[in-house]
Amino acid sequence: MAVAWIPQAIIFKPPFCYWSMNRRLEHPYCEVMRFKGLIGVAALTAVVLSQAVAAAPTDTPADRAASVVAQLRDASSVNHATGCAARIAEGDIESGGLKGRFLIATDPGMQTGIIKTTNLGLLDFSIGVTKTGVWVQDGNATIRDADFPGFRTGLVSEIYWASGGLANACWPAEVRYVGEEPQGADVADILEVVPQGGKVTKVWVSRESHLPLKWTRRDEPAVATTSYAAYGSGTSHGIPLEQTFVDRDGTRWVLHTKRVRRSVPPSDVAALSTKPQTRLTDYGIDSATTTTVPMRIEGQLYVDVFLDGKGPFNFMVDTGATLQLSSKTIAQLGLKALGEGSDTDIDGNAFVERIVKLPEFRLGDAHIRGLYAKEADLGGGASGGPRPLDGVIGTELLDRFVTTFDYPHHSLTLALHPNLGAADDARFSIPFMLDHTLPVTTGQINGIPAQFWIDTGLNTAVVVNVPFALFHAGQMPSRRYDGGSIHGASGKGSPVFLGRLASIEVGQLTVPKPVALFPTLNVGLVSDTETAGDLGDALFMTSALTFDYQDRKAWVVPDATAAPSASKNVQTGMRVEVDSTGDAVVGAIYKDSPAWEAGLRKGDQITAIDGNPVSQDLVNATRRKISSGELKSVRLSVLRDKASFDVVVRPRDYIQ
Repeated sequence: MAVAWIPQAIIFKPPFCYWSMNRRLEHPYCEVMRFKGLIGVAALTAVVLSQAVAAAPTDTPADRAASVVAQLRDASSVNHATGCAARIAEGDIESGGLKGRFLIATDPGMQTGIIKTTNLGLLDFSIGVTKTGVWVQDGNATIRDADFPGFRTGLVSEIYWASGGLANACWPAEVRYVGEEPQGADVADILEVVPQGGKVTKVWVSRESHLPLKWTRRDEPAVATTSYAAYGSGTSHGIPLEQTFVDRDGTRWVLHTKRVRRSVPPSDVAALSTKPQTRLTDYGIDSATTTTVPMRIEGQLYVDVFLDGKGPFNFMVDTGATLQLSSKTIAQLGLKALGEGSDTDIDGNAFVERIVKLPEFRLGDAHIRGLYAKEADLGGGASGGPRPLDGVIGTELLDRFVTTFDYPHHSLTLALHPNLGAADDARFSIPFMLDHTLPVTTGQINGIPAQFWIDTGLNTAVVVNVPFALFHAGQMPSRRYDGGSIHGASGKGSPVFLGRLASIEVGQLTVPKPVALFPTLNVGLVSDTETAGDLGDALFMTSALTFDYQDRKAWVVPDATAAPSASKNVQTGMRVEVDSTGDAVVGAIYKDSPAWEAGLRKGDQITAIDGNPVSQDLVNATRRKISSGELKSVRLSVLRDKASFDVVVRPRDYIQ
């Protein structure tokens, strides 16, 4: 859990002037700079209010930015020729107990390059930027085009900084002076930098060495940030020899440069950066081109799978996830940890996962062999329905098979490309790109054109990202209800509110009056400014949803026989928690909800449900019956301050 009509950038204003590339927010002082050509030569375009012009300061932010860049280039011993020269750096890389090799080849003159790691298993990756496009490859050898602009421009920025960043006079960039900040005994000047073709980044430049200390393309601490510990001298002058970077999933990497070749032929970099033409061959469907299995819809989507000949195991299918196994599943299979990786959930919480290799994954008659997987505590993000959750799979299926989620008929179909069957209907096709591994489409929210992630691991209709809700505050629900908290895979959560939208439109699907979640913390995925939010399973309950990742095609096919249900939000308005001793306690209760009106309060102990002694299984079963609308009322036996009494709660859709 994850989009776009923004052009590849040539001129940008600072990020507070553009909350997203297609939604402008003007600020009283927005200026941009472009550094291009000879050393220290800069052309300045300023947008300044009249009172700022009248002041005519002698040391403007533009002057400071120009000075910092000039000193940085002097400290890097860069002239126009060497600053634009292609180079190749190689060395050792460590992450999560795994050790491997890296290669960074860049040609700033052509704005191309590659970052590639080997011998790290699942953590291996490649980023390639060419004149014709940007591509990535993961540890399971899957190659994808970075077609979503928000994802693509971030990768271009990675190559820009890997090629020397501001030290390169031939790679145009807009620069804005932000301020200064202590860095130990040093002081750093902070610049916002938007390289041509890239996205907004921020760099801290040492006043002592005049070289970059770190840079980041996110405002969150220690995410998507590269830090430099040591620079080379002599022929490696100005090139980072020791650096650490934390990717957007929270995985930490340490690089030790061992060899640098400067002024290499540009053709060498072009050859290394070319997108590989290999195709995955690790999958198939036994004696057929399609396979269909039952899909259980219990808040989220669940299927039975077999792992290395054992099973069935209860798996959630989540388009926003990669293969994860529970600790219990790993123990049952006897798999040994190869190292560690990290990930972040929808709420920005990072968590560590062990890495294993799975000999065979089987779903129906479909199989995939030799997949890497991560071990995760799966108790926090999903209950697994009535059964414990053994694992999660997402992009590994979608990368290999044409995948159809048939919500009305509770089935999941995998087909070999390009066998699309009845889904290949242009009337129901929707635009589709990938933000890393998460599908992104366009549509409308309350009539506002928007971009959305599609996330089958999300058990609600839509989560509205914080920046979108703030920017369009006048068109968002004025009345919002306490919605408890939203939980990601880390198990942690943060408060959210519920509100009813007028409508959501995706392709030919229009859902009237869906209930949306509005997060309160502007961190993690919900802080994204390039998408309006995350579309979940509840939105597609009357449709079949098909993805063809290879051709970037998707379809939402409404089922005329299915009863409309996506707009319903039947609930009690409370959260019941069962602890390790078996006691059930009201952990949260929401004002104006049916539970609130019945007289329940936070901290009440539930001793029985409809006369049956309380248990985790009974709580789960009751919750499912309430969500489906099957249970019109429920009698709860309550213990409060040593007093016992019964209350009747009548669940309903109380969000107005």
